[in-house]
Amino acid sequence: MNAGVEDTATGRRGTLGAIAPDTDHRRLTASPMPRNGGVEWTTAPGALTSPAPITPGTAVLDRN
Repeated sequence: MNAGVEDTATGRRGTLGAIAPDTDHRRLTASPMPRNGGVEWTTAPGALTSPAPITPGTAVLDRN
């Protein structure tokens, strides 16, 4: 089971939903979701840890 990710920019924890291009700003954006429901938020992928930094090549979704 995925232990979740921490967004070091905001201090929030959640489950990583996606890392995708933000075409308006020509960068990647991560979209974590609160583990118990709620609205996802966006942050820089480099701000995510779990406990190691998350990159597009290491991100795995929790399908449970």
